[in-house]
Amino acid sequence: RMQRAGRGRGKRKQPSASTNGKGRGRGRGKGKEEQTDDSASGPEKVIDMVGNGGEEEEEEEDDENEEDDDTPKPPAAKRRRAAVESEGDSVPQYKLSERLASMPHTQLVEFVTNYIQNHHPELQAEFVSALPRPSLDAIRVELDALAKKYRSAFPHTRWGSDADKYAYGRVRPRLMEFKKALVAHGVEIKKAGWCDTLLEYCDMASDFADNMPDWDDASNNTSKYAAYKSIAVNWKAALKGANLSTTELAAWKTKIEAHNEKSPIIAQKGGAQKAFASVLQQLDALIQKAGGLPPAAPPTSTTATTTTTTTTTPQHPPHHTTATTTTTT
Repeated sequence: RMQRAGRGRGKRKQPSASTNGKGRGRGRGKGKEEQTDDSASGPEKVIDMVGNGGEEEEEEEDDENEEDDDTPKPPAAKRRRAAVESEGDSVPQYKLSERLASMPHTQLVEFVTNYIQNHHPELQAEFVSALPRPSLDAIRVELDALAKKYRSAFPHTRWGSDADKYAYGRVRPRLMEFKKALVAHGVEIKKAGWCDTLLEYCDMASDFADNMPDWDDASNNTSKYAAYKSIAVNWKAALKGANLSTTELAAWKTKIEAHNEKSPIIAQKGGAQKAFASVLQQLDALIQKAGGLPPAAPPTSTTATTTTTTTTTPQHPPHHTTATTTTTT
């Protein structure tokens, strides 16, 4: 009996899983709810108290600072303007020359013209008088490049002439582009009224026109003739507008005569003649109007001695010839 009793005591009845789960789950759930209620009530209240206290302290400090600061504040518009100016200071400032150099030529001319006429019309005359004379270096470089283009268009290997119809067809588009630029630059300088610069440009343009090709068919030389006619018109306008002395007029006459010798014969109003013949006529009239050319220096006096020697040489068939040699010192 005692052994049976010991075995019965060792065996205990274990609770079922359903009862254990329910009991434990209910107990834990209740504990969690109690904890969340306590946590929500405790820390949140503390935070609210601390936050409200901080805001009240900041408001009190602001009130004290406003009471202590008696200096008047600027209006709101000035404060906004100062803020905008301070923001603009942080933007990088570019050089005026860099901005102008980046603009296309046409846009730059339009901007400067409109700005002065619309904003500072009183400075227009002063601005125009302060402008320097235009340089011809950039124009010379451009014309050189265009001349190389039309020269490179010639056929490389040819059995025939390089001035025939086929060669002209190859060169014509680039030659017309060159002639157009040559004429346009002269027109621009003449419109601007730069008479001294126009004289120099006509001298340079004449050299370019002299090097233009001559074609077998005379009708294909119209572009070269047009270039010479345009240069002649510019010569006349420049000589008329420039205030030149008789010495300067004489110097330009020498240059124009040299160009006229190289120029072709062109049909003009006065008939077919050299391209710059009419320019030389106008130049002679200007020289006469200015009082004529300065007198040349008198030649140095020399003593002239003439010696004459006569010799007779027999010839065949029978007749003779008399040779006379004259020596002058």
